[in-house]
Amino acid sequence: MRKKRNFGLSRLKMAWLGLGVVLLAGAVFVWLSPEPVDEPDLVVDLPLEPERYAGAPQGVEPGQPVVMVEDEGAATGPKVITVPDDIEAGPTGVTRTSELITTEEEQPDGTLRITIPETSGEAAAAARRKMATTALPALVGSSEYGLAPKIGSDGLTPFNAYRRPNVSGRDPQVAVMLSGLGLNAELTEQAINRLPPEVALSFAPYSKDVTALMEKAMAAGHEVAIELPMEEPGVSAEALGPAGLTIARRGEANGKRLGWLLARAPAYPLATNYLGTSFGKDEAAISEVMSVLKSRGLGYIDDTGLGAQAAIEQGVPYGRVNVIVPRGSGLAEQGLSQLKASASSGRPVLARLYISADAIRAIETWADGLEKEGFDLVPASAVANGPS
Repeated sequence: MRKKRNFGLSRLKMAWLGLGVVLLAGAVFVWLSPEPVDEPDLVVDLPLEPERYAGAPQGVEPGQPVVMVEDEGAATGPKVITVPDDIEAGPTGVTRTSELITTEEEQPDGTLRITIPETSGEAAAAARRKMATTALPALVGSSEYGLAPKIGSDGLTPFNAYRRPNVSGRDPQVAVMLSGLGLNAELTEQAINRLPPEVALSFAPYSKDVTALMEKAMAAGHEVAIELPMEEPGVSAEALGPAGLTIARRGEANGKRLGWLLARAPAYPLATNYLGTSFGKDEAAISEVMSVLKSRGLGYIDDTGLGAQAAIEQGVPYGRVNVIVPRGSGLAEQGLSQLKASASSGRPVLARLYISADAIRAIETWADGLEKEGFDLVPASAVANGPS
């Protein structure tokens, strides 16, 4: 007896047919869907040649009033900024501190895992007996872009926890911040190891191993700061790097970039501008930055003089640079001499220089002679006014 043939579809064939229909429908839906209008997620690629960032011109136009001091024949010189009388340095003193040690471990996928031990009881008490030289667990928070400073549940801020105490008991007081660290490994090591611990060090955000470098600087007793690249006349957005803050990016776009910048390291007391004259003149743009710094308990060092009002309104500890030595000017010695000339009783003054072999040597020599000349070298945070 002949078997009856089945001309129907088998279950397997039905399954393949169903899958084909689903894929075809999905393709049609994607083709017909409108393109998204939201700004894409921030992707930060560290430049292969970080010197592009370091080499951006330092054409800072400080806030008024300003006195330009130049060598004869020199194109640019140290810029001396007069601080208004109504801005006074805030209180200084011994702050709560830590001896905790963080560990870093590179993962197979190329990420870096940072482990911060918990402390309590006697360990926590012992951790607060001297200046914080590494991260306090209570002051480290997670963010979309990694670990970043945060205010502790007891109100302790990173500014107070990680700033270097000003123990000076005499006037006049002078302070120095050396900037642009991290892009040149050899010079960065020299600055950390050779300069007095009172000299503050600020780091370019595009530096490789910036977390480890900032921790090493803190362990040597230096105050550290992260640099925030900001819009400057005549400087391209490319020179500011992919995380540069610009007026056109106000709001969410700048917020993403600022979040990435502040998460470059988990523990530090200060942020500082890199360039930013145009950005600082835009009240809305600079106020957004100050609002975020306030929420994370950070202070701000400003060499444009344009962020003072926004910082005061937001309650951000604010320090204004008094003497700026432009990058590559070769005027480190003159700038440091001008800093001493501008010092007076009752108010510390601050100079900002950019890292170079000449700048490191000049600061070393200058600092060695300060005590004999009757000056005290104090931390950069000593110039900061506002909530402590």
